[in-house]
Amino acid sequence: MSHVPSITESSRRILRETVGGRSVAIVLAGKSLSEFERRIAAFAGAPLCYFGLNSFHVHEECLLKEIGREFELLLVTWPTEFQRQVDRIADYLERDSSNLFITIKANVARLRTDAPAQHRRLAEQRPKVLFLEDLVPADAFRIRHHVNSATVMLASLIFSGCAGPVYILGMDAKTEPGYYRQEQLESYRPLTQDFTTDVFCFTQNWQVLTRIMQDRGLTRFPPILNCNMDSGVDLFPKISYDFFYYLVGGTPALSCETYTALAKLDPIGPAGRDGRFPTEDTLEITLKRLNDALPETEPW
Repeated sequence: MSHVPSITESSRRILRETVGGRSVAIVLAGKSLSEFERRIAAFAGAPLCYFGLNSFHVHEECLLKEIGREFELLLVTWPTEFQRQVDRIADYLERDSSNLFITIKANVARLRTDAPAQHRRLAEQRPKVLFLEDLVPADAFRIRHHVNSATVMLASLIFSGCAGPVYILGMDAKTEPGYYRQEQLESYRPLTQDFTTDVFCFTQNWQVLTRIMQDRGLTRFPPILNCNMDSGVDLFPKISYDFFYYLVGGTPALSCETYTALAKLDPIGPAGRDGRFPTEDTLEITLKRLNDALPETEPW
């Protein structure tokens, strides 16, 4: 009897084939993206797969459009943000391209009763919609405070077997509040928030994720590089935009020797910052609880 791929196997294969062995650039929302904007022309020919999140429309308009690129991967999981962005998400999916959208099942299921017209638009693009539940093991979401977008973006790539280096842009997480092009954002999140909390949450999430990877025998995963030398997150090696350009734009390809060197740099465990973080809260928001908060979980 031939093997019939599971939904998880199929979803991970689709994500892996869309990336196609390229390096992935995760675009977050920190002010340091202004440096990337100043240098954007240099990255016009870089073989990168761009991965966006909530503020993707601003990043496409102000960054990627300048070099004729669009996001090929998009993740929006938090229900409030999904509801606010659903029309833009549908527009994104209706493009004539092989782009993918990642969310949780409950977000789409809720549209059936709350916004049937929007649900129909997403249903028409069903092959391009992947669900986090089918990409990442459920126990990977035993995380503190909130489902951090950067964590689940990395988890989706790692558990899908994407092997190329991952570059994180805009990972500032400094105590000074503010976002890239924040005057163009419509986020429900207050722009005055203390990013110390973000650093704490991401660190806690990464601790859980790396333990699960180790438990499942995942000892090899892509080098993860933080393209902000002044970032408040110390989990990954920090590189300058000059070195970023050297790796993806200034050389024809990432050599085996460079890849190996980067892999040795990348720690699987989190770096501690004693005395920096607030006291750990016992609240855990898991993927299951996030889904249970909504009335229906079957998306289609």
